[in-house]
Amino acid sequence: MTWLGALVAVVAGASLFVTAGSASASVGQYLDISNIYYRTCATAVNGNLNAAVGQYVCINSDLQLWFPANYPPRQPGQPAYLHLINRYTGYCLEVNNNSTAAGARVDAFYCGSSGVDWMWTPRVRTVAGIYGWLEHLVNGQPTGECLDTVGGANSLLMQYTCDRTLHGGHPETDPQLWKLS
Repeated sequence: MTWLGALVAVVAGASLFVTAGSASASVGQYLDISNIYYRTCATAVNGNLNAAVGQYVCINSDLQLWFPANYPPRQPGQPAYLHLINRYTGYCLEVNNNSTAAGARVDAFYCGSSGVDWMWTPRVRTVAGIYGWLEHLVNGQPTGECLDTVGGANSLLMQYTCDRTLHGGHPETDPQLWKLS
């Protein structure tokens, strides 16, 4: 099964009950969002509202587990639109202040029904079929900005212009590649 196929299967089979801003969530399966190049996981650093999200050594902490909620429900022929909801906080992975600028900070904020700035869509890389970019959406439209790292392992996350090159045939050197597992 491909990365996107596995993600859609998880989303389709889960029931989700999240209270915005609380640590209460009941779902089928939470996943870590691991960076392929740095071998680190997206982490809700201190669990606070509007706090920056970083990447740190994967330790299977609730601060590192995210639920990929498909919102709004996917229609045939549409890409998946995901809210990535943190297990510990119940907050969504979002780009601060709905920014579409390269370099804008990624943080954790209330999940909402409008999905204005906390929607992501997986763009699957064909190499190995399990890695992909997470592109930020605004009002359901791709921004051309992908989840990225600020400066390496143990740094904060940001969005940056999607670089869909194959890095000379070495996808393991692409800091914008992520795996949900």
